[in-house]
Amino acid sequence: MLTGIRNSERVLGLCALAGVALSACSGLELEQDPPAFSPALTQARVLDIQASRRGTTLYMTNTTARPYGAGRLWINQRFSAETKEFEIGQTFELDLRAFVDEEGRRFRAGGFFATREPDDVVIAQLETGGELLGIVVVENRD
Repeated sequence: MLTGIRNSERVLGLCALAGVALSACSGLELEQDPPAFSPALTQARVLDIQASRRGTTLYMTNTTARPYGAGRLWINQRFSAETKEFEIGQTFELDLRAFVDEEGRRFRAGGFFATREPDDVVIAQLETGGELLGIVVVENRD
């Protein structure tokens, strides 16, 4: 009988350890004070950059003829994350779970352990250099 208890304790311990390992692997941390999307921001133009959501990742490739400085990427005019410089020809792979709103809520990106339907990426905009620039969303695949 003791063997059965020990085995179940081992299973529970391994499950708990796996949960901690999975959460530690994500490496996502919330910003201290994430900003709110300002209605005063008006989109200057749409860039020749396409965004494609596949699972919990947003892929974007800078196919324009110029680089863009570090800034903030907005999803659906609510969730945002800071971005690095976006060089010509560079592809970003952004974890959608890193996007948060002004209340610290994360974008529902879905994934294997998701308990709710994922949100679609409808609007993507890059705020950089004092401008809000549109990005073409071409795909939303879970």
